[in-house]
Formats: sequence, C-alpha cells, structure tokens
Amino acid sequence: MYTIIDYLKYYKDTTIKHLKLNTQDFLLFSLLVYLPLDSFNTPKNFSEFLKYANKYKGRTNNSNTIETTYQILKIIANSRRYQDLKVEDFLQEEDNTTQFGAATFVLGKNKIIAFNGSNHSLISWMENIRILYQYPTTTQEKAIEYLKEKITKNDDNVYVIGHSKGGNLAMVSAMELENNPLKKVKQIYNFDGPGLLKEEYQSKYKKIKHRLITVIPSNSMVGILLHNENYKVIKSKNHLIETHYPSSWCIFGEFFIEENLKVFSNQLHNYTTTTLEKIDRTLLSDTIEALFLHLIQENTKDICFETIKEALKKVKDIDPSVFRYLNTLLTSLITVNKKERNKET
Repeated sequence: MYTIIDYLKYYKDTTIKHLKLNTQDFLLFSLLVYLPLDSFNTPKNFSEFLKYANKYKGRTNNSNTIETTYQILKIIANSRRYQDLKVEDFLQEEDNTTQFGAATFVLGKNKIIAFNGSNHSLISWMENIRILYQYPTTTQEKAIEYLKEKITKNDDNVYVIGHSKGGNLAMVSAMELENNPLKKVKQIYNFDGPGLLKEEYQSKYKKIKHRLITVIPSNSMVGILLHNENYKVIKSKNHLIETHYPSSWCIFGEFFIEENLKVFSNQLHNYTTTTLEKIDRTLLSDTIEALFLHLIQENTKDICFETIKEALKKVKDIDPSVFRYLNTLLTSLITVNKKERNKET
C-alpha cells in the first residue's frame, strides 16, 4: 500500500500548476507543524526553513511524528513542488496551562494555516480530555486568536488544517471567525481530530460544515470522539491507536483508499456523544480536574490509558455515575488495544 511518503517521492517535482494542491499536500503541512523548533515570526523561504529545521533534528518533544516529519523534509528538500514555499509565524508553546503549536505556510496565492496536534505531556492530555466538558479550552482560545490574526484583507485562498488535536483546533478557530474572514477560507481539513460538544455542534458547526473535510481511519480512536459528520473513512496499514498516525494511511495517487468504519469506533463515538450527554457536566469536570491534580502531585510524566485508570481509582468522593462512565471508557480502550497487540504478536 502507498502512503504520504510515496506520494511525496512521486510528485515532489510536479508543480502546483500541473497538479493543484490536494489532500495529501495539506496532510504534509499538518505534519510539518509538528517539527520541534523554537518559535519564529520572521518569514523564511523554503531553503531557510530547511536549514533552520535541521538545526533541531536531535531534539524531541514527546511526539510520535517527528521521525516521519524529518523523513518528509529530506524527500522534499530539493523539490520543484515546494521550492517557493514560505513559512511564517511558527509557534510552539508548552507550559503548565497549555501545549499549543501553529504555523502559516504560503505557497503561491495559497495561505495554509496549520495547527499542531498533541504530544505525550501531561498538559497535552489534560487539554485533550477537557474537551469532554469545556469550551473553549485554553488551547482552543489560542487557536482562535492565531487564526484571526493570520487572515488578512489581501488573502483569497485560505486553508485551515490540522492533525489530531490540531484538526479540532482548525474546526474551532474557523467557526469562531466573523463572516468576512470566514469567506476567505476555502476548506478546513480535520485529520483524525476530535469533534465538538453538542452545544457547539448544534449552533456554530453549521458555519463551517460545507467547507469541512474530516478524514479518519477505519479504526479511529481520536477523530471519532464527540460530534462531527460526513467522515471520509480511510484504510490504514496499522491497527487501532496506531492508525492515528498519518504515515500509515493508504493512498493511491493523490487519493485516500476508503474503508468502512469499524464497530469499536462507532461504539466509541456513541459513548462520547449520546452516553456522555447523560453525565452531569459539572460532576465530570470536578472529577477530571481532581484526577489531573492527583497526576500532577505524583509528578506523572509518562501518560497512557493505564496510568489514568490507576489514578482514577485513587481520587476520593467521585460521583458513582461519573466513575462508571470514565472507568468503562478507559477499560474499553485498554482492552481493545491489548487485543490488537496480542494479534500482532
């Protein structure tokens, strides 16, 4: 099966004049924003950006995409397709309140605004889980502000994109735009990023749904969360949580190979929409914030589903319905992942 790597090898010298920007190009940009670089706001041309990015090649930021992204950079380093690329306002922030990243790519008359996904830091997990009961989160607020600042009156073709949490940020930031800047947004790409809480889905989502393209693997465990619709379900070479990584997504030419959504992904969607709506939002918030406090006090750095489940057992005075909800969700995720790992071995 071919992947984004094969697409770039084959089309790297095909100019945009001969092959217009397509989903694979936007997936490329959603990966480049994961690069572990220090922030910069002085625009860089492609050769300057490559040189700058390679200075940080040995740095890690707890992201599983770094190796793939540097492999991509090596492939396209001397490409004709991306030789006129400019990179602006590359931003990476991580502190005790948020993990946020964004970058603006300019190619010809196209402005592509990309948002970073998650890493494995505790604050990143906290931000991800908070979307179950909070809107907007701190990261969503940062994305809204970044997009508002980056769209100017001279822009015509704006694309807002992101993978994982970045896909959710692309949706949220676009739907919070005023009408005039929103008209400049041609498309929004959410690559396996979570959807929205019911309130925003039933109100603000309609502003962007005709511009939105959501891509999820058939075993999605991230993009299937919360409310969204009209998914493009695609094939991955990996299984379950490993299907989240775009380097595993199967393509032919410039197009993804489509597949049916698996049963577990449908169940997970229902559990974070219909079932979630039966849980008291305040009690859920109180429980999860207490859970985070416990993890902080334990100075937990390596986060996974098992870590969170064990910490949940130690939180006192949890509402029984909230405990059952979270424990069932975590148990299901752990069990399914174990089954898939056993199949592979």
